[in-house]
Amino acid sequence: TGALIITDENMRFGFNETKLGEDFEETLREAVPKYLEIIHSKPKFMERIEILEISGHTDRVDTNYANPLVSRKRAGEALDFLMSIEEMKPFKNFLKEKAITAGYADTRFPKDCPEDKCAKARRVEIAVKLKDADVLEEFLKILGQLFRQKKT
Repeated sequence: TGALIITDENMRFGFNETKLGEDFEETLREAVPKYLEIIHSKPKFMERIEILEISGHTDRVDTNYANPLVSRKRAGEALDFLMSIEEMKPFKNFLKEKAITAGYADTRFPKDCPEDKCAKARRVEIAVKLKDADVLEEFLKILGQLFRQKKT
């Protein structure tokens, strides 16, 4: 299956933190509704979406075995925020049907993190997972065209 992953350096957390910062919220507010608007404008993409996974991650430093819980809370905070903002109102039913949260702790640790305590690892990712990998290429092409149009 294919997946389109939304991630950004603003979608990171301080050590052991689960609260979304202002930059994090702004990134979610700007990126996610745009992606969902594009997806909803193409009914054949809607049919092929399996899930929208919001995943929380941690670095490898684990205080009192808290990382599994911390990663789940990070993902939950992101979903709660998306469900609460006006920009997502047209997509709430979609989120209710397709969105799931997952906490991966440090099991998907970035290869380019130089040490166990790494800010890049403390993040949330949003993955639109498709049933059909072929549609991902077509979707990315359309997405690229739309974003290029908006810049001009």
